[in-house]
Parts: sequence; structure tokens; C-alpha cells
Amino acid sequence: MPGRAWLEGGVVDKAAMLARNKLDPTSPVPLWVQLSNELRLAIEEGRLRDRLPSEPELRDAFGVSRSTVREAIRRLRAEGYLDARQGRGTFVVPRRRFEGYQQQRFSLAARLADVGEEFATVLDVKEGPDERAASRLGVDDPTFVIVRRLRGVRDEVVALEEATIVVPEGRVLLDAPLTHGSIYEALEQRARVHVTAGIDEVSAINADESVAGLLSVPVGTALMLVERRTYAGSRPIEYRRTVLMPERIHFIAQWGKVEGEPSL
Repeated sequence: MPGRAWLEGGVVDKAAMLARNKLDPTSPVPLWVQLSNELRLAIEEGRLRDRLPSEPELRDAFGVSRSTVREAIRRLRAEGYLDARQGRGTFVVPRRRFEGYQQQRFSLAARLADVGEEFATVLDVKEGPDERAASRLGVDDPTFVIVRRLRGVRDEVVALEEATIVVPEGRVLLDAPLTHGSIYEALEQRARVHVTAGIDEVSAINADESVAGLLSVPVGTALMLVERRTYAGSRPIEYRRTVLMPERIHFIAQWGKVEGEPSL
């Protein structure tokens, strides 16, 4: 049944079920960006699978124009989340997920420093709303300090990093020197915030127009996405998205110990 889904024993409208968070027309964030964020989150959380509701259904459920819906869908298709099938509609791209846990945090800053000649180009540092970060961290206040940087070594860019830090702690970064080193070091030195735990999730994405331009790769290029949630004790501190160039990054994860071999 198109546009319908089973939930709690009854048939409900799938588009209405997705529209659990109303879009904010007064926000500086464009409506199509807000909508694409909501749909992306629904896909990542497994609430949206198989066929996407039709454009009219999404338009009515979210209270936006058809052009807004089309632009949001275009963005998610470019990112590899959706696939349009002629005569059948738009479908969520299936993602096989293989999950595992390791006990050591990967630090891009530390690895770049190990290589030498590490650099960071600051794209912008600002305070503003981020509904996706609020949702992922489970906080009510969507206001964050957002730091976007290009990270690299020896004049070669290897990653695009967007760190979203809660306020008031994150405000110390608004005037901090961020052209090298770790944001966690700046938080500890300036706000006495010590990050104690985190969760990293690694997945594959395709470069959209914005990311492709910043990393100087063609649109649709396969990239690696590391999403991180960090905590100081029980308090959520940061949600971070780091997009990495796979051919320039080599991960090694060690578990257990091989006799006679040094630990990593």
C-alpha cells in the first residue's frame, strides 16, 4: 500500500509518521536542508526503509512546497541515501551494517601530528542551531558552536571536519586558535572540559556538491564518514561528522594481543 505503514497494530500514513519534528520556517537554515536532515536521520535510525513517500505526501506532511521536497530528495540522492527508479518511485538504498567495538579512540589530530606538517584550514566558527546534533546527543537545546575545518598534512587535504559543541562550553572556541591540534585540547585548556568517553560510527557516503567542492573530488565520489558523540562524564559535549578521503587514510584496529608482537 503506497505511502502507508504498519505501526502499533494499525495502518498509519508513513509521511506523517516521519514528520515528528516540525520544520521551522523562521530558521536561517533553509527548509530543504531541514527536510533532508529529517529524512536522513529517519533513514539512519531505520524508521524509513524501502519506498520513500511520494512528493505530495511529503509536501503535505511537512507543510512545505513541492520544490522544497524535490531539493531535499536531490540532496539525499547525491549523498547515496536514495535511488530513483523510473516508473516505480524513490527508494532508500539498502545499507548492510557490520558493527564492532574497540576500546581505543581514533584521533585524527594525533595521527596527522605523527606524520608531521599537520594543518587545519578553518572554514567557519559560529554559534547557531543544529537539530540533527541535538537529536543525536539527546539534548533539548539545539544551540551549538559549530566548527568546520579542512584537515590535512603536507599541503594535502585528507578530511572535512564539522564539530558541533554544546553551549556554554563550546563558546570558548569562538576566539580560539584552531589552525592546528585538537578541539578537545582547546576545550580542556579554556573551559576545563575533559572528554571522558565517546562513540564513533563509521559508514560510507557519496560526496554531494558542497563536500565535493571542498575536498576537490567529483560529485558522487565514495567517501568515509566518521560520526562521533563525545561525553564528559554523563554530559553530552559534542557531535562530530568527519568526512575522510579513503585513499588517503589507513585505519588499523587491534584486538587482543599476538605473542611477540608490539601493541599499537
